[in-house]
Amino acid sequence: LLAPLKMMEDKIESVRYGKEVAGLDDVQAKETAEVFMEFDRLVEEINKLKIEAYEEKLSMEKYRLQYLMLQLKPHFYLNFLKAVYALSAGGKYKEIQEMTRAMSEHFRYIVYNDSSIVSVRGEIMHVKNYVKIQQMGHMFDIDVNYKIAESVLDMTIPTLSVQTFVENSIKYARMEGNILKIDIRINMMSDGEKDYIDIMVADNGVGY
Repeated sequence: LLAPLKMMEDKIESVRYGKEVAGLDDVQAKETAEVFMEFDRLVEEINKLKIEAYEEKLSMEKYRLQYLMLQLKPHFYLNFLKAVYALSAGGKYKEIQEMTRAMSEHFRYIVYNDSSIVSVRGEIMHVKNYVKIQQMGHMFDIDVNYKIAESVLDMTIPTLSVQTFVENSIKYARMEGNILKIDIRINMMSDGEKDYIDIMVADNGVGY
């Protein structure tokens, strides 16, 4: 009786420290055989879960890489370099410092932020920084009106869920000779049982 129990104890210790564990050796005692069979089944399930967790992690890394590739758009950074060159030619060194700082914050947000969700406060700060980069880089006016309820500032939303729509407005809604106007409103909604965040991004473009 003691020998198989000691064997099981050793195997459990291995499982605890994440080591590879093979099945338990055959035993003759009927009383322990069923316990050992159940233990083998659990070990097999643990190993299966390890593989699934590893595959899930690889899948998440793949999606994150695709996400970064979408965000690190070559033309965006080429435009940044051209804007810095134009500013330096005009001797506008303070503007160069501001633009470089803003771009550093942009990089930090999209590259070094490992979380898939952020606070509304953090996302809006990123949006303001992004708009500043676009204003300095394209040299045209963007009038953004923010109406953010205090009650939602610390609530969480998916990363870039607001900035993506602002980016589309800047790309496609601007009309020559007109100031691009963007309204961002974020409020709390409730259906009586649960609270929700209501996000609205609108511009003065012609639409589709």
